[in-house]
Amino acid sequence: MQRVLAKVPTVSQHGHLEEPPSKQPGVRLASSGRVPTSPKPNGCAPQDWHPHNSRPQIGLIRGGHKQDRNNRIVGYSTGDSPIGRLLVATTARGICWVSVADNDEKLILELRKKFPQAETVLDKRAAAFVSYVGKHLKGERVKFPLDIRGTNFQLKVWTELGRIPLGETRSYSELAKIVGSPRAYRAVANACASNPVPLILPCHRVVRSDGTLGGYGLGVSRKRDLLEIERALKRSTAMSKHPYSD
Repeated sequence: MQRVLAKVPTVSQHGHLEEPPSKQPGVRLASSGRVPTSPKPNGCAPQDWHPHNSRPQIGLIRGGHKQDRNNRIVGYSTGDSPIGRLLVATTARGICWVSVADNDEKLILELRKKFPQAETVLDKRAAAFVSYVGKHLKGERVKFPLDIRGTNFQLKVWTELGRIPLGETRSYSELAKIVGSPRAYRAVANACASNPVPLILPCHRVVRSDGTLGGYGLGVSRKRDLLEIERALKRSTAMSKHPYSD
């Protein structure tokens, strides 16, 4: 499987990826096999090392985590969320994994299984991102740097997940057409299931063609709860703009 680094997607207030000026490159493939990165000192807040107007950039990582020194240590932190205990894991480049469970013990065990070659440590940056994910779930405008790996097809799907507006859904078939593979709805479902940052790139907004929820890696009940929360936020936003409407 080809490994790619998705760097610095910008998630808007309504949950979709923002498009910066077209003069900036949308995709950059690092010919050396390494992605150039600026220094990001430990303990800095997320906004301190996020370019304000940068598109998602893609760089080929040859050999993956084992040859990437920055990914030998995975920092993490936990906190509360509307759907359970939340864990956010980070590398030096950004968020690499997000999950929710009933308790911290399950989350940490799952993290160590996910990154068996890495040293997992509590991290201040991850703690800041836990707070940011909480704000994101409340519909606030938040920007996240991401360090996630997958096939080119998976990356296409994950990118489109970030463009589904808050309070809306798309079917697996619709998403397959959007990424240019109209018959690959099952592959789209598999890509959604493999999404390492499900609360940031919202695969819970993808449902079956008949409107039923389908599967969800964090549990179908949490998928239902997330959609209900987002629909309520969308209605609240609409009412605040039109306070005298029925």
